[in-house]
Amino acid sequence: MNNYYILRVNEKEFFTILLPFTLELLEQWDHLTIIFHAKDHKQYPIFSDTQPIIIALDTLKSLLHRTLHTMPDLALKEDIGLVWNKYAHAVAIGGPHETLYDSLDLTQYLLFSMDKTESTWIYKKNHTVMLEITPRYPWHFREPEDPEPPISFDHFLQTYKPYVVTALEHTTVAQWLDQVDTLLNITKRNDSYGVPKTKEFTLESQPPNLCLLHEDRNN
Repeated sequence: MNNYYILRVNEKEFFTILLPFTLELLEQWDHLTIIFHAKDHKQYPIFSDTQPIIIALDTLKSLLHRTLHTMPDLALKEDIGLVWNKYAHAVAIGGPHETLYDSLDLTQYLLFSMDKTESTWIYKKNHTVMLEITPRYPWHFREPEDPEPPISFDHFLQTYKPYVVTALEHTTVAQWLDQVDTLLNITKRNDSYGVPKTKEFTLESQPPNLCLLHEDRNN
């Protein structure tokens, strides 16, 4: 049985959270996958099912909480993903990297980072909350014996473009925070008590930003 849940940005953009079990059976160390659906109908897997639920949801909860309460505006003139790639490349080749990155600590805005594919960010700019998904240069840390990459880093910089840049309403961020906290509490409860005897979380009791999208039953 697979369950899919939605965290909605707007009518055309949303996250799908793929859970391996129904909520009654879900535990902290089960794995999940998170996919972002863009308005151009492209899909971006931003969190892999090789990692447990508690890591994904704790990371998301922490970043959403900081966004609402303590996160400063991002003081970058260049795109955050572009700066991140420049820094990673400088580290990889052993070049100077005591840059603006070090004073800003861009990791405080980093939600998830898929190895060799993309990074997902939530940050504030001019008091507006932004969600951004950016490409990563896949060959920063290749081994010396590896063949030359098909695309040079200079070419990557010349053609760099974020995959997704979209604004988030503060009310949406607050709703997501509530829903993520609810899911975390369910997994912790299930870990403590085994399979619960009652279903405390129902679709009907939840705001529309987190809703059951699809359920498959294999008999």
